[in-house]
Amino acid sequence: MIKNMSELKTLVLSVIITVGCIATLLFIAIHNFRPTDPVPQIYTIKPTLKKDLPWGIPIVKPKFVILDIPTMDPNQNIFVANAIISFKFDPTLISLETISHFIFEKGKILDKKGPFLKIQNNLTIAEYHVKIEFSNTLNYNTFPLDDHQISLVLTNLFAGPQELIFITTQSDLVIAQRLKITGWQYATKNVSFGYTAVKDTNNISAAKHPCVLYSIGFKKKNLGDIFTIFIPLIIMFFISLICYLTKQNVMSFSIQNLVAILTYRYIIQKIAPRTGYLTTGDIVYTYCLIIIILTLSLNLWSIQSKKNRQKIFKIMPIVIPIACFVLIMLVFYTLFIRV
Repeated sequence: MIKNMSELKTLVLSVIITVGCIATLLFIAIHNFRPTDPVPQIYTIKPTLKKDLPWGIPIVKPKFVILDIPTMDPNQNIFVANAIISFKFDPTLISLETISHFIFEKGKILDKKGPFLKIQNNLTIAEYHVKIEFSNTLNYNTFPLDDHQISLVLTNLFAGPQELIFITTQSDLVIAQRLKITGWQYATKNVSFGYTAVKDTNNISAAKHPCVLYSIGFKKKNLGDIFTIFIPLIIMFFISLICYLTKQNVMSFSIQNLVAILTYRYIIQKIAPRTGYLTTGDIVYTYCLIIIILTLSLNLWSIQSKKNRQKIFKIMPIVIPIACFVLIMLVFYTLFIRV
C-alpha cells in the first residue's frame, strides 16, 4: 500500500500529467503531415517564362497516372505500383523507339504493355500500362509515427540533355480516387522536371539525361504500431516507479518487470524497420529500460537495511516527477526537434 497521501498525490499527478502530455504530442504528430525523407537531386527547370525553356530541344510531355499501389511496405522499403505512363511528342523530331526506352531510377518494370498510340494535333501520344517495383531512401527517425514522401524518377538513358526534354505540370501526375492503402492515407503530390545530375571524375555535377521527379506523400494511419509500442512501455515505466511507494518488498515484481521489457524488445523488432540509428520508439524503449534497471538496483540496495528503504521513500516523490518530465521531453525532442 502507499505509505502516505502526499506520495499518492505525487504519483497520481505525475501519471496524469505525463499521460496527458504524451497523448497531446502523439495527437499533434499523428494529425500533421511531416515527412523527413530525402528527395532525389535533379537539375530542375522551372519554366515560368518561355525564355526559361531550352530552345531547339525536342519537347516530350509525359503524364503519369497511378491506378493502385498493391504493395506499400516502408519498413522493408518495397513499393509496387500499377500505373499508366504516356508521352506526347512530335514523331518528326523524336522516334517512338527512343521514347520506349524510359526507365525509373531505383526501380524495375515488372510488366509493360504497349505502346497504345493516339494522334492529337499532329502529335503522337504513346501510352504504356506498367507495373513498377521500386525502393526509396527513407528516414525512420520518428517511427512509429513516420510519414513518408515516396519519390519516383522517370528518365531515359537513350537520350542526352540535347536530344529531348521532359516538360510536365502538377496536373500530369494523377492519383486515382479509388486508391486505398491499409494504414496509409494519400496526402500530397509534387512534380518537377529537368535532368538527372551525375558527378564526373572531378566530383563536379553535370546534367546527364532528361527526367521527371514525381513525389507522393503518404500519411501514416496505422495506430496499431503506435499503441503497440508506447502503451506497454509507459505502463512498465510507471510500474517500476510505483513499486517504491509501497511498504512491501517488491524485488520479485521488479525482476518480472525487467524480464517483461527485455522480452518486449523482440515484439518491437518485428514491426520496426532495420536502421543504423535510434528511432523515436528505440529512444523511448531505451529510456524506460534504464529506469527499470535503476529502480531494480535501488531495490537491491534497499533490501540490505530498513534505513536504506526509508531513504528511498524520501527521494522517490522527487525522482518520479523528474523521470516523468524527462520522458515527456524525450518524446517531444524525437518527434519535433531531432527531425
